[in-house]
Amino acid sequence: MHVPTKLEEWTYDAVVELVKLGLCEGERHDFKLVLPESSNLTKICCAFANSQGGFVVVGVKDLGGSHEIRGIDPDAEIAKKFSDRLKAAPSITYASPKMLTIPGSSKVLYVFHVYRSADRPHIPQLADHRFFWKRTPGGCEQMSYDEIQEQFTRLEERREKLKLLYIELSFNQESMKHTFSGQADKYSLVTLDSSILDRLLVDIYSAVQNDRRLMNILLSLRFHIRVINAKAQIFFSQVALPTTNQSELVAKHNDFMEEKSKILLPLFSEAIEILEKRFGLKDPFADDHLIGREQGQQSPRT
Repeated sequence: MHVPTKLEEWTYDAVVELVKLGLCEGERHDFKLVLPESSNLTKICCAFANSQGGFVVVGVKDLGGSHEIRGIDPDAEIAKKFSDRLKAAPSITYASPKMLTIPGSSKVLYVFHVYRSADRPHIPQLADHRFFWKRTPGGCEQMSYDEIQEQFTRLEERREKLKLLYIELSFNQESMKHTFSGQADKYSLVTLDSSILDRLLVDIYSAVQNDRRLMNILLSLRFHIRVINAKAQIFFSQVALPTTNQSELVAKHNDFMEEKSKILLPLFSEAIEILEKRFGLKDPFADDHLIGREQGQQSPRT
């Protein structure tokens, strides 16, 4: 039986099948009759967030050796109750619960998706519950000293790569402002660099994969930067030739770059804003002009 790995894959039939097979607790899921009290819920969520992520399914009763789907009454406040009981440091990200109806019953099931965290390792806030937890096929287990140390090391690595991503986006944003001259008879020599972005998308995927908007922006930026650079290289080779239509070439190039800037500048701004809010990063260009590249302007040959 395949245990669902995405929230949209969780259905009533999937829960029924897992109950029949006795798979009511595992590396990626945990069944509960009601929403667990704070310490237990926090422990479970920390374990999921520190591991591969997982799902808390509410409405299944443990009968001691077997389980039974009972469901609970629909509760419009269950998401708030989940949030109020989850007391971890740093805070843990999870999706809004999915409600599963039970055929022939007024009761329902709720499925909460706790994401694998970019800020791991997490630990319960309560002083007498401050242990680092991981999730295994057998449930929640305490992490070893070596595992804790490794996660903190990787956390610092992810943060450094996020900082590099932030700087690269800020740098390209500033460069984008100089990719068209605004003058009919001049053009810019500036191009954008996607090589670092290409590499970082692989390195930081686990840190940003849960933010679909940010991932879509980064992929869109990479695509447009590649198109811009390809077009710029063609233009530079054409304008270097002693032709009579250079003014027309320059005008078309400037129009193209201006249109691209209208697309890219808002995307750069939004991506930077997301990184600032989610990871507490700061604009390196806010106080200083750190652009190291020459923002050259060239006039076409006559």
